[in-house]
Amino acid sequence: MEEYKPLEFCWVKLQGYPTWPAYILEINSNSYKVQFIGDRNHGNIKKKGMFKWNKENTQKFILTSKKYQDIFEGAVKFKELVNKGILSLDDYWNCYCYCHKNGKFSKSNVMKYISKKNINFLPLEYWDKKKNISKSSNKEKKYEKKIVNKIKRSNSVKNKVKKKK
Repeated sequence: MEEYKPLEFCWVKLQGYPTWPAYILEINSNSYKVQFIGDRNHGNIKKKGMFKWNKENTQKFILTSKKYQDIFEGAVKFKELVNKGILSLDDYWNCYCYCHKNGKFSKSNVMKYISKKNINFLPLEYWDKKKNISKSSNKEKKYEKKIVNKIKRSNSVKNKVKKKK
């Protein structure tokens, strides 16, 4: 029987669900507590329902679940970025919230999260409340930009008139 370590990535099979990517939170005597990737759920899994995260298993599980392929590819990308040291497991919840704010947990949204990583991300409830505020602030910014451009144009016209005199 294979042994796993805390914070190790693995694939987990629960009855009635497809095999799902996860990472191990803690080890108990007969089970492992895991966090499912691309999902906000966690659970206690017996050792017989766990598979090592390797190239063979990853390809097999991604190909057998067309419905969740985007999520699984996002999980693979997330793991790859953790292995490279670009992200840590502490970034998971911020990445998860960002991805769901922009549609779903997928490879492309994980990459967008990386490009904006320096922004502080907050829980989904915060973003739902702020949608209207952010739209109005964007309008304000556009209005300010419009005014500034108008002033620049008027100044350049004044300068042309002065040069002609």
